[in-house]
Amino acid sequence: MKTFSLLIVALMLLAQPVLAWGGKGHAIITCIAENHLTPKAKETIESYLSGKSIIYYASWMDFYRHTSQYEFTSEWHEAPCNKDFYHTDAIALKEGDAVTSLKAALDSLSHYRQLNDSTVATNIRYVIHLMADLHCPCHVIYPGVNQSYTVNMYNMHMKYHDVWDSFIIEYYRTWSYTEWQQNIDRVSDAEARNIVKGGVDD
Repeated sequence: MKTFSLLIVALMLLAQPVLAWGGKGHAIITCIAENHLTPKAKETIESYLSGKSIIYYASWMDFYRHTSQYEFTSEWHEAPCNKDFYHTDAIALKEGDAVTSLKAALDSLSHYRQLNDSTVATNIRYVIHLMADLHCPCHVIYPGVNQSYTVNMYNMHMKYHDVWDSFIIEYYRTWSYTEWQQNIDRVSDAEARNIVKGGVDD
């Protein structure tokens, strides 16, 4: 489990300063995570991903949720704001949410040597994506609150979800995901805390 624990720690270390979770946002988050893996952890994880980088699978869940095989994961990308609303483990695979489903994936990976390679690879892909989704404001559900509304951003009307998924990161900088990774990795802990509080300096 040590290898996969390193992946989780890497993902958790970087999630807060990143402000978008569309395709590029997921690539940025996963690129930073990969940069914090030990060479051994990276090698072990990639051995289950047919030699591909974890970045290659950053948005895998978003594409495969629309297939019949993985349609059951459609509700896994969001989580209620109150832990009392999380699904129980017994129904996680049927209805699920990001918290419960991430926990189930981590539980599976805790004994990965007893699983076949395909199952390990699928759970790695779940962890890569869900950890990022959990840190996106538009993936937090407030029971009874309708979040399907339009906002005005710099005289552009767009869905609330789209603001967080792609607009913020594309509007702020026209960097590639590797340029974002390189710059975010240079941010000190103090600067990161300031960013989270809203004190972004240009």
